[in-house]
Amino acid sequence: GAWGGFCPDYDKIPPTYYWRMEIDPAIRRCVDLRVTPGAENLCLEHPVVHPNFQTKDATFAYGQCGNAVGDASPPLGYAKLRLDGSAVVQPNLAMGEINNEVDVYWVGSRRFTGEPLVVPKRNGNLERECDAYLL
Repeated sequence: GAWGGFCPDYDKIPPTYYWRMEIDPAIRRCVDLRVTPGAENLCLEHPVVHPNFQTKDATFAYGQCGNAVGDASPPLGYAKLRLDGSAVVQPNLAMGEINNEVDVYWVGSRRFTGEPLVVPKRNGNLERECDAYLL
C-alpha cells in the first residue's frame, strides 16, 4: 500500500476530509453525506470536540490537518471548525485551491503534529466549549 516502506508515498494516498453524515432514524437512511461545510479542501484527521459536548450539539471540532488545498500530506497543524452552521462554505473550491476561511495553526517547517486532545480548564465552566486547552 501507499503507507508501506521507508516513507509514505503521498502521491498515492487519497486526501482525508471531515465528512458530515446525517441519518434519518425514521426511514433508516442517510439523507445527507458531504464534506463538512466550511472544511472544503481541508485534509483533516482525528477530529475531536470538548469532552463535555460529545453527546451534545458542539459548536467546534478540532483536528490534525495537513493542508488546506486538498492534497494528502503529513499532519502539519491543527484546525478549528465551526459546526453551528455559521462557517463560510466554499463548495466550488477546485483541488489545489486554498481554503482561507478555516481557522488553522501551522506548527512550522519540518515539524509534525500528533492527535489533538481537548482538556477542560481547571475551575473552568464545563458548559463553555472555549474553556479548554487544545493539546
